[in-house]
Amino acid sequence: MYWNFNRWIFFSYLFLLLGIELIIFLNISVFSDGIVRLTQIFGKQFWVECQSLWGVYTLEYAYIPGRPPSTQETVIFLIFCCVAWLGVLRYKRTAKPYFMWLIYTLFLFTVSCLFFLFLPSFFPYTSQDFAWFYLVTQIGIFISAPLILGLSLSVFSTSLGVSLLNLIVVLFTLLYSFIFGSVRYILFLYILQKFSYILMANLFFNLGPLVDVVYISGIYTYYLSLLSKKINLQAT
Repeated sequence: MYWNFNRWIFFSYLFLLLGIELIIFLNISVFSDGIVRLTQIFGKQFWVECQSLWGVYTLEYAYIPGRPPSTQETVIFLIFCCVAWLGVLRYKRTAKPYFMWLIYTLFLFTVSCLFFLFLPSFFPYTSQDFAWFYLVTQIGIFISAPLILGLSLSVFSTSLGVSLLNLIVVLFTLLYSFIFGSVRYILFLYILQKFSYILMANLFFNLGPLVDVVYISGIYTYYLSLLSKKINLQAT
């Protein structure tokens, strides 16, 4: 493989990357305020609260008051889980990654149903707690994504053009993270209000940070494949 390492370009790239990271740290409240403003566009039923993060930032976050499931709803969901388990276990021709994902999803859903059926009064979280925890995880993704993605791409900063492309990919990932994270935030709160807290575990553990890891890995893999083709063409 053709490799043209340039120290000036490499360290300039790292300097710009750290600059982006510093801007993010100094404007975390802007990220949370942006999500809150988006929620207000979709409706006035969102309540807004403030909470301290790390003892440094005071962040706004929005939520819709949710509700626990009724006994009837829990039984209906549990019956659905039993039918789904039978279908998934009998039909194993699905590709293994999708099969494992279905097992994971049904496991979380079944545990939630059993918990609300036998111990509903012990459920410790509300939609307000969910909104705060989700916002904090999104801030964590917003901080870590450019750092991890940018550093992993730094070894490919073989030219000024490639370095600029790397930074564009990092900025695109940040923009995508903000938009996609905001849409999920609003959608999840509506789901908790409409379908109750019985879906909370699945929304957070299945469609929360796990999805962020998947799409960031996807962006990295796709961009790296294009970059590899470009480097190989230069070598020939």
